[in-house]
Amino acid sequence: MGNMKRVNISHLSSYKAEGAIVDYPDKYYFNDKDVARYCNKVTKVIIQSCQFVDGIEFIYDDGVSAGIHGNYSGETSAFSLKEDEYIKSVSWQTANAEDYGGCSLKGVVNYIEFKTNKGSVFASNSFGKNWDGWKNRKSFSYTVEEEGQEIVGLAGYSGSHNEWMYSLTKIYFRDRGAQYSPNETYYNDYYSISNCRRLGKIKVYHGWVIDKLQFVYTNSDGELDETITEMHGDGQGGSRRYA
Repeated sequence: MGNMKRVNISHLSSYKAEGAIVDYPDKYYFNDKDVARYCNKVTKVIIQSCQFVDGIEFIYDDGVSAGIHGNYSGETSAFSLKEDEYIKSVSWQTANAEDYGGCSLKGVVNYIEFKTNKGSVFASNSFGKNWDGWKNRKSFSYTVEEEGQEIVGLAGYSGSHNEWMYSLTKIYFRDRGAQYSPNETYYNDYYSISNCRRLGKIKVYHGWVIDKLQFVYTNSDGELDETITEMHGDGQGGSRRYA
């Protein structure tokens, strides 16, 4: 991926969905925050849906994905945002189903809808919103309060491997157009190590301060590979140390 510019890092805020179900296991929790705060723009939203929202995926600049929250089953709806377009509001509905294919569904997201500053609306399959099998329906919504703010991510609970979106608990938003010094660069090894086996070595160059730092991982074949991640820092001094 390379380094991404540090954008709006101190401006990311969140709206808490009061009344959302939060007693799912921690392993089901997802959070777009760490990706959204370091990317410039939401460029696409992918919604998988049928009788409920099977999954949601936010795509950011340079093709960075926050990951599918849920899974890729159901009908696929992909919405690309124009260069000057951004998300202003999101509304969703949750419901229970006492018997859905032998399962009891509690508080699942059965409909979601996004609106942009251009007036565009994109949503999940409306069949899910109106299905007769739902009980105890609850509606939620959030719209950014000021011009120049945008919605950039979600947090909540979702399963995986043929499971679905369980609950939305937070909506992340930020101010648009915050400026930072060109010298401020954020680095993140996350996008490089998804197929690695383990951390094998740490390389440090330092004198009075840390000049350069690199975490070296083993690749999918278990071999130590120094090309997977970059050396962070560009200082010319310091002695090399290994850990």
